[in-house]
Amino acid sequence: MKEKQTRIYFMSKDKSTTAQDDNITLFSISKQLYQLYRPHFGLKGEKLKRAIYLSGIFLGNFLLAFALVFVNTTMASLMGLLAVPGVTYTAFFWAAAKSVTAIVSYGLITGVDAWLASLLGSSLAHAVNKKLEKRWMRNNAYYGTTRLTQNPANPSQLISHDNEELARSVGELFDNYLTTVSNFAVGLLGLYTLSVPLQISFMSLSFAIPGYLVGSTIIYALVYNYVTNKIGDSLEDLQTTQRDMEAKLQTKIHHVKTHAEAIAFKKGADFEHHSLLETLKQTKVVQTGASKVRSLLSFITNLHAEFTSFFALLLCAPNIISQKLSFASILEIPYHFQNVVNFFTWKNDNFDKVTECAVTIKRIAEFNEALEKWEQKHKKGEEQLRFSKGDENTIKIKDLTLKRPDGTPILKKFNQTIPKGRITLVQGASGAGKTSLLRAMADLSPDASGEIQGLEEAHFIPSQPYFPEDKSLLDAIMYPSTAKATGYEINKIKHLMKQLGFKPETIRDLEKVKDWYGQHLSDGEKQRIEIIGAIMKQPKILVMDEATSRVDHHAKTDNKGKIERMLKEHLPKTTIIYTDHNPSNNGFCDHTIDISTKVRAKV
Repeated sequence: MKEKQTRIYFMSKDKSTTAQDDNITLFSISKQLYQLYRPHFGLKGEKLKRAIYLSGIFLGNFLLAFALVFVNTTMASLMGLLAVPGVTYTAFFWAAAKSVTAIVSYGLITGVDAWLASLLGSSLAHAVNKKLEKRWMRNNAYYGTTRLTQNPANPSQLISHDNEELARSVGELFDNYLTTVSNFAVGLLGLYTLSVPLQISFMSLSFAIPGYLVGSTIIYALVYNYVTNKIGDSLEDLQTTQRDMEAKLQTKIHHVKTHAEAIAFKKGADFEHHSLLETLKQTKVVQTGASKVRSLLSFITNLHAEFTSFFALLLCAPNIISQKLSFASILEIPYHFQNVVNFFTWKNDNFDKVTECAVTIKRIAEFNEALEKWEQKHKKGEEQLRFSKGDENTIKIKDLTLKRPDGTPILKKFNQTIPKGRITLVQGASGAGKTSLLRAMADLSPDASGEIQGLEEAHFIPSQPYFPEDKSLLDAIMYPSTAKATGYEINKIKHLMKQLGFKPETIRDLEKVKDWYGQHLSDGEKQRIEIIGAIMKQPKILVMDEATSRVDHHAKTDNKGKIERMLKEHLPKTTIIYTDHNPSNNGFCDHTIDISTKVRAKV
C-alpha cells in the first residue's frame, strides 16, 4: 500500500512540475473568463439584462468607495469627539447617528451589490449551459466525441454542477475584487493623509520621508504575496488531479449501477469492491496532499490576519511616541493598512476559490476542444461521404471506404446495389464491417468516404434498444416524436404488442412512466418494442442492426417468425436492410449481401 501511495504522490508532484509552465495568473484567468462570457452580453433580451447587472455591480462598488470614506470620516469624528473634554450628549449622539447612517448605507449598498452578482452568476451559468448543451447535441457530437478518444469528455458534471459553481464563484470573486479595488483606493488615500512625515536623523544628516506608511505597506504586501505564492504553487494541480479522481470514481459507480445484473450473475461484487476501494484510496491520497497545502496556506493567512494590526501600529510607533498622531488616527491606520494589503494579496486570500475556477475553466476548454475536433471531423466527413437522391428503384453504394477512428481500414472501395421495396440481409464475419456500414448509411461515420444514392427517409434500429429517461412505454415506441399519440395509434400499438406476446399487465401499463429499460422488460421484449416503433413510423427504408438478436427462436413461441411476418405485413413496400448473426431460414429476406463478396439474389 505504501508503494502505491508513494507512486501517486510522485505522479501528482510530477504533474505539478509540468504545470508550472502554465501557472495561474489573474490575467490568464480573466482572459479565459472574458472569452467564455463575452458572447453572453449585448443590447438585446437576456444579454441586455446581464449587461445591466454588470453595470450595477460596477456602480455599486463605485458607490461603496464613497460610502467607505463616509464611514471612516464619521467614525474618525466620533473618536475625535470622545477625546474632547466636556463633550455634550447632543453632540455625541449626533456624531453617532451620522456613523450609524454611514454604516447602514454601506451595508445596504453591499447587499444590493451581492444580489446583483448572484443574479449575474445564475444568468451566465444558464446561458453557458445552454450553449454547451446545444453544441454537444448538434452534428451528433454527443455520439462523435465518444468515438474520438478512449477517454471522451464527460459533460454530465460539467453542465449539471461545475458550470453553476463556476458562474457563482466568478460572480462573487468579481464583486469581491471590485470591492477590494475601491477599498484599496480609499486605503491609499487614507494612509497618505494620515502618514505624518517620518523624521530620520543620521549623524549630521536629517531628512523626512513623506507618506512612508504607503511604501512600507506595499513592501509588506509584496513579501506576503511572494511567500503565499511559493506555498500555493502546487494547489491547482492537486485540485485538478482530485477532480479527475472524483470523476473516475463517479464513472466506476455508474458503471456498476448500469451493469448491476451482469456483475451479480458473474459474482463480481468482490472484484468491483476492490476496484472502487482502490480508487477511493487514490482519491484520499490526492485529497490529503491538497489538504496539507490548504492547511499551510490557512496558517499563513491567519497569521497575516492577526499580525496586520500589530505591524501597522509598529510602523506608526515613531510618530506615536513623538505624539504626532491623534488617537483617532491610530485607530484608523490599521484599517487602511489592511485594505491596501488586501489588494496585493487578493489572489492568495482567495487562492482556493481561484484555483477551483481555473480547474473548471480548463475542463470547459477541454470539452470545447473535443467538440471542435468532432465538428472539424464531421465537416470533413460530409465532404468525403456524399448522399444523393438516386433513382426510385435502387440504393447504390459507390466506392465506399470505411476506417476505424485510429485510421485502420475496414472496407475499401466497396460497391453494392440494393433493390428498393425488398428485404436485404447484410452478412459477413465478425469485425468485417457490417455495423460500420450501417453507421455510414446513417451518416455517423466521419471516417467514411464515397457516395450513397437513394437513401432517404430511413429509420434505423440499433443493436442496443433505447428507452428515453422518465418516460412511458408509449413514449419509447413513438420516440423521438413529441406529439401526443392518437387513440387509433394507441389501439394499434396494443394490438401489435398482443400479437408479439406481451403480458396483459405490460400492455395495460403502456402509458405509465417506469424504468422500462430496467427490470420491467426482458431483452427480447425491448427489441420487440423497437420493432413496434418502426412499424408505427412506416418508413420508406428500415435499417436494422441485429434488431432481433435477443428474441428467442423457439418453435413454440416463434417470436422471431412473428416479427418477420409482422414486418412484411405492416411494411409491405418498405425497403428493409438488416444484419443478423443468426438469420432464420423461413424465407424472410429477398437478397443477401456478403460485404466481402458480391450481392447474391435469392434463388
